[in-house]
Amino acid sequence: MKIASITSMKYDHVLQQLPVGIMLINKDDRIEFANAMARELCELANDNDLQSLSEIIDHPATINVKQLHQHVESIDTIKINQQKVLSVYRPFFSEQGTLMGIILMFESLHTFDKQVREFTDKKMLESIIEESMKHHHYDFRVVMPDKTEWFVSQKWQQLSKKEKQWVDLLATKAINARREISDRVQVSSNRGGSLEIICKPLWNHGKIAGCMQFVNKSSEQETDEELTIARQLIRKLESSYRMSDIIAVSPAMNIAKEQAKLYAKMHTPIMIKGEVGTGKQMMARAIHDLSEWRDYPFYFIRFSELQNAITKKLPIKQKGTYYIYMDSKLTQDRQEQLLEIMTKQHHIRIIFGTATAIHATDWLDGLYDMLQRYVMVLPNLKERSEDFQPLIMSIINMLNQKYQKNVSAIDDHLLTHWIKQDWPGNVMQLERTLEKQVLRVSFGTEVLTLDQLEQADIDSPVPSVTFQNRSLQEAIDQFEKDYIFSALKQNQFNKSKTARELGVSVRNLYYKMEKYNMERGANS
Repeated sequence: MKIASITSMKYDHVLQQLPVGIMLINKDDRIEFANAMARELCELANDNDLQSLSEIIDHPATINVKQLHQHVESIDTIKINQQKVLSVYRPFFSEQGTLMGIILMFESLHTFDKQVREFTDKKMLESIIEESMKHHHYDFRVVMPDKTEWFVSQKWQQLSKKEKQWVDLLATKAINARREISDRVQVSSNRGGSLEIICKPLWNHGKIAGCMQFVNKSSEQETDEELTIARQLIRKLESSYRMSDIIAVSPAMNIAKEQAKLYAKMHTPIMIKGEVGTGKQMMARAIHDLSEWRDYPFYFIRFSELQNAITKKLPIKQKGTYYIYMDSKLTQDRQEQLLEIMTKQHHIRIIFGTATAIHATDWLDGLYDMLQRYVMVLPNLKERSEDFQPLIMSIINMLNQKYQKNVSAIDDHLLTHWIKQDWPGNVMQLERTLEKQVLRVSFGTEVLTLDQLEQADIDSPVPSVTFQNRSLQEAIDQFEKDYIFSALKQNQFNKSKTARELGVSVRNLYYKMEKYNMERGANS
């Protein structure tokens, strides 16, 4: 897990408000997160300015932290403006004690000199960050010995006047007792229930510097929030692939994977050719994961979007990998812009994907030469007979989790039947066919058989789906999904033709395909 992932969901809003610069540095000394103050001090404009720490700060002390596993304090110089900052580098460990990266906290030396004798102190800031990350609380405030609020997180519970008096009294008790205390109060009737407040003294050079107060959530609230975070992580993971995720038993697919591993190390643009549904976008993501751009975003864009962009210049400027699907032609001026990006923007990696042949007469000479320089071809499903069994089982495992089924195998007759079929939609069509079959069988079914196909084989004009135990909206969505896929298949996955037949815009068709997870097959 990246160190930045720890903050992105739970602590981002907290770190953004702190009055000092905060950066999270991975083990390769690359910046994964910078809060608002860090960006202001270092004059970083946006996320795409995040880079190697040595490009921002002159001679950072990260190597000492990694070797000694201890915090280091130093006075650093920011390169862009030569501003002196007081820096504290602290190692960040996983629950297993493994070094994950470094937390860098820094403040303008001028500002620090003015505040050093006041209550704003770096030691207390360290305590706040440590406590909030250690205990996974992010509804909190910091109270000074004189009862003033030094810091209040955005999610700190909004209390009534009476409740606030009680919370203030708890803080005073904790400071006077010089130890952690907690108590529970009945909250306002419109919110119901009770609220537990934990008060933990903050120490600075052996003296009480204040008190940190947390809202202790109930286990039910914690569970709901953890589930939400888990879903977000799953959605994030589902959009990325590794080379090991790509099933390759057949010689043709193994060759493609080895070629992809070689291309991943290159900086030049590459092209992935293959019929619709062969997994070009999945392969592009796997190449991105193996490349030096893996810590930067993966962007997906189509030629049609580039051609119709309202801006004069192409919207390709952020650092990362761009997978560009060639679904239409580009005018000469757009080709010239694309060629300039490919030859001059070395912080951008471009991977093209196409399901059709490209002709030299449609392209500028220089662009055509670059498109043809490094090409890999993904085999269609008919050429991957050795991959059928592992592909089917991989898809079934995914469908079992999605629909709470218990299918563990398919019989040889059904496997043979499917191997002999034509698959114009390739892996995407196989996924849809298996989803149809898994939905049709009972929950106790463990083996898919040829007999279970009944009258609905892969050539049915509108797939038949069992809607038992599903809500009306789920049934409607399933029908729409199947209907769109059937129309795509009948039109050889030509999106413009399919959109006209369905009476919708091409943009709306793409939206529906993305909504129903058809992107990988019909579009890449």
